[in-house]
Amino acid sequence: MFKAQDEDQLTRESLRWIFGGFLMGFLISVIFGSSLNFGILITCFFMIIGLFVISGFQFYKLTKHRNSRVTKAKSFHWGVELNLRKLQINYNKSLAMLQFAGLLCAGLLVTMGLIAKDYPVWNLGHQIFFPLCAFLFVAFLHLSFRWWFILREGADYLQIYKGK
Repeated sequence: MFKAQDEDQLTRESLRWIFGGFLMGFLISVIFGSSLNFGILITCFFMIIGLFVISGFQFYKLTKHRNSRVTKAKSFHWGVELNLRKLQINYNKSLAMLQFAGLLCAGLLVTMGLIAKDYPVWNLGHQIFFPLCAFLFVAFLHLSFRWWFILREGADYLQIYKGK
């Protein structure tokens, strides 16, 4: 399962890849000597692509760890005393935050699409709100990945508890 050190590593690598995507987009816009509107558009897209690349790597790493053929009853730590009520409360809280972040990500993606359709004739509002929407999209998507990992962490305990 994903632990706190893996979540911190996910945050560090996500920030590194997002910043790398930002720099890559900036370099491409400088090399092509394009307008400010194109520079903003390509920089934001590369920033989003950087998050998707590192998230894909993390999901691949998670599926490699998950492919063990151990049943849930055998992987359950029977010697560990758990407060299942607290675990259920944390699960419900993380699920609500995940749903809210997913709703915000969907809304921000639609907003970015509506702003991007006016691309060649962007005004100052387009130049401000597109990077803002891209940054918020990346932030909420990263938070939703973290909350999804928290959900997966305690799900085995809760499934066996409900199964009995």
